[in-house]
Amino acid sequence: MTNHITALGSERAVLGCLMLDGQRLDDVLEILAGPVVFADEAHATIYAAMLRLHADKVALDENTLLDALMKTGQLEAAGGMLTVATLSDTVPTSTHALDYARVVADAAVRRQAVRLCGDIVRMAEDGVPAPEVLESAERGLFALSGGGARDKGSTLFEIIPQALQEIDALARRDFSAIGVTTGLDDLDGVLGGLRNGEMITLGGRPSTGKTALALHISRHAAHSGVGVLVISMEMGKCELVRRLLQAEGAALMNRIEIGYQAEPERRKVADAAQVLAQLPITIVEGRQTTASIRSAARRFKAKHERALIVLDYIQLICSGHGKNTQGRYERFSDVSNDIKALAREVNAPVLALAQLNRDAKNASNGFELLSHLKESGSIEQDSDLVIMLSPIGQDADGYGREPISLTVAKNRRGIRKDVGVLYEKNTQRFLNLNGLPSRPPAKPAPARRQAPTMGTYDVIFEEPEIEHEESEACPF
Repeated sequence: MTNHITALGSERAVLGCLMLDGQRLDDVLEILAGPVVFADEAHATIYAAMLRLHADKVALDENTLLDALMKTGQLEAAGGMLTVATLSDTVPTSTHALDYARVVADAAVRRQAVRLCGDIVRMAEDGVPAPEVLESAERGLFALSGGGARDKGSTLFEIIPQALQEIDALARRDFSAIGVTTGLDDLDGVLGGLRNGEMITLGGRPSTGKTALALHISRHAAHSGVGVLVISMEMGKCELVRRLLQAEGAALMNRIEIGYQAEPERRKVADAAQVLAQLPITIVEGRQTTASIRSAARRFKAKHERALIVLDYIQLICSGHGKNTQGRYERFSDVSNDIKALAREVNAPVLALAQLNRDAKNASNGFELLSHLKESGSIEQDSDLVIMLSPIGQDADGYGREPISLTVAKNRRGIRKDVGVLYEKNTQRFLNLNGLPSRPPAKPAPARRQAPTMGTYDVIFEEPEIEHEESEACPF
């Protein structure tokens, strides 16, 4: 099926270049990682022998190559002595070795694409569930496109300038330079923002404000020009947008939810809609597997240089590993590991909300709350940061603001500490403890889209950037 996609002339040419100048092998290895890229078995055998000589630090020439092939009994598989002896006659110079290598690599990718398509066809015909077929297809294409390429390593000389730039940004308290700020000054002062490549777990009992805090962080990040992908498995899109409108416009939630909308509330909501319509926030709703989440996150990150992924909430995610006999602990171990890997893969902070068990109500020490995470073992281990949200127990003040404790229970980058904030439940807003709003975002919002009209609330949004396909619910 794939034999017709070859570049045999270029394969022989690149081998000939290496026979003329074995020092070019290091450069060629950056393009041709192994013998598998060669369509011709004889060429693959020869290249493998060259790599062995290179690993053994033996100079590459006709004699050493013949000796290596004879020692392993592969001379015939390589085409015989005449084939090896005439390789250097294939090209007059080694100057174009990398050009030949790129042609060989291009043909290899096209062969792999055809092979991948064949595998997907077979999976579909064999009755493999559709979500698994789609995940396999996307994973294969992602690898072919270079998204799964291995890091070739960097010297300290190459890494240190970037590290110094990050330290300088931290000295300026510009946490947005290396991640996403939360919009809460005291919390950012402890965390240094939410960093790219990290898994951040936000834990709390039901109805304590987890989603409201996640939306606060999302809204603040979007105002700073960060693309935000909210994947909600608990609330619907419209409910989340109503909360965003209330928070953005400081409109009273209790009046809006019961339909009592006086002119001031209507104007606040309409003005908020004008602003929110321009923000780069995408919402996906419904039950998800880790595979569908990875798929959405990859596509979203491809469109946004800076991104934040929000998952609400982690205990509702199916592992997607196809092992329906797993126990709850094993299933959540897979989910947690996949989320951590996702953060590294897309190089963005992943904020995962998590439920606490009933014993959390009786906790006497905030740091003990780590054990109150449901199925906590892997979640606690994989998370770079764990933040526990707990009402302090005091009544709200005359403005409806309730003091909340955000306990930094795990922090791989620094101290663990309780941070106090104010939760204005009527408007779904979080404020600094001094009652002042968070600092304004560092960057303006992206280019404007069509805004809603004020009179009707018929908000016009573009089609979501991430189309969500329904995935099968996993059995519990």
